Amino acid sequence: MSGPNHAADALGALSWGWSGILRCYARPRGRRSVREAHPAYSPGSSAEREAAEDHHSVVAFLGEEVVGTASLWITDGLGQMHVPDGPWRKAEAGIGYMIDPAHAGRGYATEIASALLSLAFDDLGVHRVTAGCFADNVASWRVMEKLGMRREQHGVRDSWHAERGWIDGFTHAMLAEEWRARQAR
Repeated sequence: MSGPNHAADALGALSWGWSGILRCYARPRGRRSVREAHPAYSPGSSAEREAAEDHHSVVAFLGEEVVGTASLWITDGLGQMHVPDGPWRKAEAGIGYMIDPAHAGRGYATEIASALLSLAFDDLGVHRVTAGCFADNVASWRVMEKLGMRREQHGVRDSWHAERGWIDGFTHAMLAEEWRARQAR
């Protein structure tokens, strides 16, 4: 990742999808299998393999230094369970990101979150993406709102903080059609 506004590099610096491929776009090693990169990784049951395929993790580098990490996970949306393969299956994604405080305020969180939204909507075809943060984490919820996510929930003491205990949290969300409309501008 060379700087802000390089969304492809944000995901490409070093990302792995548990679908079995480790992608190291900005690293000279190229593609390797997850087993080669992480010998201990071996999903057992088909349910474990399916769950692993629906989780994507990212480590973003600036040169050789880690700037931050992020994840995207796929879930079912709310739906009527009597419909075996309704459109609600694997229709939602959640995203989360953390930036090293030494690199805060440089646009990396926006870049990474934008790349995750693109992955969710453009590549994985989900209907909706959500993200959450502590209510007093102004930088994080500003990133979400800058990208067009709307605040849908203010949870009162719904989030656990290791030093402060139960604190308020926010949930933001965006629909696929909202993402496409923003991209068309």
